[in-house]
Amino acid sequence: MRNRNPMRSVAARVLAAAVMSWVFFLSPSDLEAQEARTLVRGESSNGGFGAVGFKGSGVNDQFAGFFGARGAWMIDHVFALGAGGYVMGGGVDVEGSTGPQSLKMWYGGAEIEFISGWSEVYHFTFLTLIGGGSLDLEGQSDGIWAAEPALNLEINVNSFLRLDFGGGYRFVWDVDIPDLSNGDLSQFFGQIVLKFGAF
Repeated sequence: MRNRNPMRSVAARVLAAAVMSWVFFLSPSDLEAQEARTLVRGESSNGGFGAVGFKGSGVNDQFAGFFGARGAWMIDHVFALGAGGYVMGGGVDVEGSTGPQSLKMWYGGAEIEFISGWSEVYHFTFLTLIGGGSLDLEGQSDGIWAAEPALNLEINVNSFLRLDFGGGYRFVWDVDIPDLSNGDLSQFFGQIVLKFGAF
C-alpha cells in the first residue's frame, strides 16, 4: 500500500479550523440580524433554489470530475437547508492484481449553508455536506461515509441567479475495497455552482 502524506491530514484540519473560525467570528452581524427577524419580531423571509455544479478533485492520485445537483430551502437570506448528490465521471482506474480496473463513485447527503452579506454583489458562503455514498470497482461494491466543508465566493448575477466559485476538502471513510484506502478518496476540490431560485 502506498505511503500517505501526513501533510494532507494536517492541511485538512487547518482548512476546517479556518472555515469554522470565519463562520463564528467574522460574520456576527449576519447571525444577529437573523435572530432579530425570527425571534424578536417574529418575521422571516423564505425562499428556495435548485443548483447544478461541477467539482474537480483528485481520486487515487488521478484527476476526477464530479457532476451534481442540489436543492435547498432559504431562511432569512442567511441559511439554506437542503440536500445534494454527486457522481464521478469516468477515467479513474485502480491498479489491481489483474490490471487496471475502472472505479465508479457517487455520494450525497444533507447540506447546510451559511450566507454572509447576501445583499452584496460579491459575498461568501460556507457549505457543509454530511452523508454517504457507494463505490463500485469491477463488480465490488462498498458503502462509504462522506463529509465536505467548503468556502465559496458567491456572485449575485441577477434576482434569480447566483454563481459560486470555491473549494473545500472531501473527507471519506469506511472504505473497504482492496487496493483503495480512505486517503485515496479524501482530497481537496474546487467547484463551480449555478443556483436558480428565490433568494
